[in-house]
Amino acid sequence: MKKINTFLLSFLFLGTAFAQGPVQKYVLLEHFTNSKCSICASKNPAFYNLISQYPDEVHHVAIHPSVPYNTCVFYLANPTENNAWAADYNIFGTPRVAVNGELIPSGTQLLPAAMLTGEFGQTSNLWLQVEESGSGNARTATVKAHTMGALSSTNLKLFVAVVEKQ
Repeated sequence: MKKINTFLLSFLFLGTAFAQGPVQKYVLLEHFTNSKCSICASKNPAFYNLISQYPDEVHHVAIHPSVPYNTCVFYLANPTENNAWAADYNIFGTPRVAVNGELIPSGTQLLPAAMLTGEFGQTSNLWLQVEESGSGNARTATVKAHTMGALSSTNLKLFVAVVEKQ
């Protein structure tokens, strides 16, 4: 009986130790696109096809700046935030993609598969817990940050964006 208790205690300790370690780091894709952009129309399908293969690894946010066309229906729905987000990256044309906060060079492909998959498998000592409540347009989100180990910086900022999947 003593061996079983020791085993169970050891198992619980190991489970707790693993729970306190680094957590999966999702790949954040900030996708700058425009509904009137013909280049976007030609490159976006391959981009969406690529990221659809990795629903558990990728978080995708589409931003619709006023360039190249300020008549984009998605831009017009939220011009202040779309322009502010694009200004952070000095976006002067679409389509463009930032991977984990780094704007990648324009190329034939919007996002090469090797560049995306090269970001997989990373971990973070910061875990964000998001709780959502309410229904319809009356929703509330609470975000809690948990450290799972030493952080690489003491000067961290948290930017939270609310996005719709569909």
